[in-house]
Amino acid sequence: MTFRNRNLLWRIASAAVLLPLVLFLLGRGGLASAGMLAVAAAICAGEYFSITGQWPTPIAMLGVALAGALPLFPLWRGIAPGDLSFVTLAGYFLATWIYQLLRGPVSE
Repeated sequence: MTFRNRNLLWRIASAAVLLPLVLFLLGRGGLASAGMLAVAAAICAGEYFSITGQWPTPIAMLGVALAGALPLFPLWRGIAPGDLSFVTLAGYFLATWIYQLLRGPVSE
C-alpha cells in the first residue's frame, strides 16, 4: 500500500466515524453545535497561523482563542452577537496592529 492510498484510506475512515457525530451535534443545536463549531474554528485558525509561520506568537494564540470564542457568542444573552463579534474583531485588529508596531519590521 502506497502512502497516497494509506492517506486516502485514513481520510475515508475518519470521515465515516466523524460524520455521524457531526450530524448528531448539528441536530442537537445550541451549545452542542456551537461547541463543535468553536473547536473547528480554533483548529482552522491554529492551522492558518502554523502555515504562515506565525505560531506560537502571543497574537496568534489570542487569534486562536478568539476564533474559538466567536461561534459561542450567539448563546450569550443580553448583548447582540453581531455587536459582540464586531467589538471582538475590532479589538483583535487593534491588538494585532499594536503588536506588529511594537515588534518592528518583519524580516524577509
